Amino acid sequence: MSFSQYKNTLQMQRTQSILLGWKGNRAKAMGLGYTELIIIVGIFLLAFGSKALPMIARNMGNSVQDLKADIGKELIKEETRLLQDEVQQIKESIQINDSESGKRH
Repeated sequence: MSFSQYKNTLQMQRTQSILLGWKGNRAKAMGLGYTELIIIVGIFLLAFGSKALPMIARNMGNSVQDLKADIGKELIKEETRLLQDEVQQIKESIQINDSESGKRH
């Protein structure tokens, strides 16, 4: 393997590790390692108590589900409107073609 091939291989591995969120053997979630995540969970436990955390997590999960559902509904409405506009344009072009072909006869 030449030096340039080795250099390209290292660059690809570095890019993959950045894209996949890995640095060495340590997994990263949103740029945080395991130690940082454990510290954050510990702070939440101290701040809210162990009984409140499941309720908070459940409410956050429900909020995310509601948000996804609302976004999905809005996307469907927008797609439906766009399709209706396209259908209307096609109908108009068919009517124009029919009127033009009627004039030719």
